[in-house]
Amino acid sequence: MKLAGINGLISLPMLYDTEFIIDYTKKQLIFPKEKLKSDKIIPIQLTTNADQSLDISTYVYLNKKYRINILLDSGAGDDSFWFSDRFISTLELDPTKLEVTERASEFNPQIKTKYAKGHIESISNSFAKVEDPTVFFVEGLIYEGKTSINWLGKKLGFNLKEKKIYLLD
Repeated sequence: MKLAGINGLISLPMLYDTEFIIDYTKKQLIFPKEKLKSDKIIPIQLTTNADQSLDISTYVYLNKKYRINILLDSGAGDDSFWFSDRFISTLELDPTKLEVTERASEFNPQIKTKYAKGHIESISNSFAKVEDPTVFFVEGLIYEGKTSINWLGKKLGFNLKEKKIYLLD
């Protein structure tokens, strides 16, 4: 559902005790009757803020070499890959070959953030890999990275209590 000014209607804290599936092919949120099972399981970490919000993060590899912790953002849109700008030098990218833009803060238009758009070799974990993705390096990003979740698979099962994502398809 797309509603102007609203990024999401479902809050993770209300799903903490319930297994659920996001099916990208059918564009459905499913509450399975049976316990989730798969040989492909991605461990996740949970972060809370004043018991009001809940974020999911996991580890991935950039260019099969650098292990970083990323925030998984289901509301980021498909194939969204943001990383801290400090990884430009770590990944030995030529900053002059990145397309740099600035965006004003929604809260204070006087504050502008730089976004450097480019490509890296890959983003991967044990079961999923994206080669030559378009990525953004964000100035001052508070996370090592933040990505959408669609690249992990077409059908993803979540058990927040057990801190697992099940790759179901």
